[in-house]
Parts: sequence; C-alpha cells; structure tokens
Amino acid sequence: MLKKDNIFIGLIPAIIIPIVIAILLYDYWSLGPFSDFYRLSVGSGNLTKMLALGCFPNVGIFFLYIRANKIRAAQGVISGTLFYVMVTVYYMFLR
Repeated sequence: MLKKDNIFIGLIPAIIIPIVIAILLYDYWSLGPFSDFYRLSVGSGNLTKMLALGCFPNVGIFFLYIRANKIRAAQGVISGTLFYVMVTVYYMFLR
C-alpha cells in the first residue's frame, strides 16, 4: 500500500491535471475532431502555450504538499512538472 508521503502521490496529479486542462481547452476552442485541433495547435505554436497553462495548477499542488509537510509528494509534483517542461522544450526547439 502507498504511504501518504510518496513521490507517486504527487506525480499522479502533476501528470493528470495538465491533461485535463488540455481537454477542457479542446472542448472550449474546438469545432472539429481532435486531430485537426492538434495539427492547428502545433502549426500555430499554441500547443506549448497550452502545456504551460496546464502546469500552473501544479504550483498550487506543490505548495499544498509543502504546507502539509509532504516533501516526497512535493518532489513528485516537481518531477511531473519537469516531464511537461521536457515535452514543451521538444515541441518548441527540437521539432
């Protein structure tokens, strides 16, 4: 069983919340299928902006875990955010 202060307890919401926000942005701005939305987002350079917007709630989660003295969970949030940083850098510079 998972302990209450575990890296995975912070990593899971740090990975899931930006995806949920991206889906909400898709529902708000989209008029067609997801493939068209993705292609237009990448072509216009908005995909990296949406990824960055999706990571803002991770800051709040991080501070909640710090305030609750859950240091390992806060490390998980940082790890999840760094994953999205690597994805964003890939789409901005390497693609």
